[in-house]
Amino acid sequence: MTSYLGRSAAAVSVLERLALVCGIRVVEFNPVTMNICQDSPCFAGFDPAAVIAGADLGLLIDIDVPFIPQMLKPADRLRWIQIDIDALKADIPMWGFATDLRIQGDSAVILRQVLEIVVARGGDAHLRKVRDRIASWHPAREAAQARRMAAAARKGSLGAIDAAYLFSRLQVLLSEDDIVLNEAVRNAPVLQQQLRRTKPMTYVGLAGGGLGFSGGMALGLKLANPSRRVVQIVGDGAYHFAAPDSVYAVSQQYGLPIFSVILDNKGWQAVKASVQRVYPDGIAQQTDSFLSRLSADHQGEQRRLVDIACAFGAHGERVDDPDDLDAAITRCLAALETGRAAVLHVDITPL
Repeated sequence: MTSYLGRSAAAVSVLERLALVCGIRVVEFNPVTMNICQDSPCFAGFDPAAVIAGADLGLLIDIDVPFIPQMLKPADRLRWIQIDIDALKADIPMWGFATDLRIQGDSAVILRQVLEIVVARGGDAHLRKVRDRIASWHPAREAAQARRMAAAARKGSLGAIDAAYLFSRLQVLLSEDDIVLNEAVRNAPVLQQQLRRTKPMTYVGLAGGGLGFSGGMALGLKLANPSRRVVQIVGDGAYHFAAPDSVYAVSQQYGLPIFSVILDNKGWQAVKASVQRVYPDGIAQQTDSFLSRLSADHQGEQRRLVDIACAFGAHGERVDDPDDLDAAITRCLAALETGRAAVLHVDITPL
């Protein structure tokens, strides 16, 4: 059984218990919030393709896009049960995910009711079967952990810091209570693998379109959680959309210090990937002309993105050497303690 959970933060604890009692593998595809502790033995990562082949039943729980149909044809052959506050997706012109059973309601309430029934009816034989099933997933989890560690060990080079290494260092230096706001776009899967969250409400993503949302969202999260650190992780392309001058002006005026990490790959990686997906053998691919670069590498060209924040009193740094990351992150976190916003501009592997 495979389960996906989208928006319902209230269902986190009951989903974790239900997964352990029923032997459900939970996949979070493009999550908006963290819905299960990533240390849970039932957490199966962020790629539904990894578990669809062996699933006999799937649950779609409060989610708009559980997978990309074009890239996951085996999902069409699976039986699906949908639990959603909006089971008809009334505001979406076309919702093309076929389900065998649709249940409309509060997923936290419904999952709790299912849990109570399973606990009441399940006996020792059922629990032994579930324990054996969960234990059988251990090799896959170990293999995934080995892949994460191998990726985190690749630092990259001067001017081309590996994104996985950057996220792994943030994992070490941030606390488990810090709120991570993910607008890394094409590097989002790498972030999710390396920057692991174990507490509810410590991860926020984007439900749909809206590049540049993370600047204003970071301010809102800080306003709602004044005692916690908010870490905005954003690509250089999305950073342009976020109206950063307004973000840091508001941050200064209202005392809302946030920590922004800009991933600079010098372009729109999502634009390039979309062209490659539709025209894999096209002229753009043949000539490496995707019109997706934000840097032309002209003589004297400058990309001083942190200066926008510094103009409004923020602390700003740029890092192009992986060995300098830890010290720079530490200084930025220290700036937050003084009430100043902090911006770290990181040169990652170029587009």
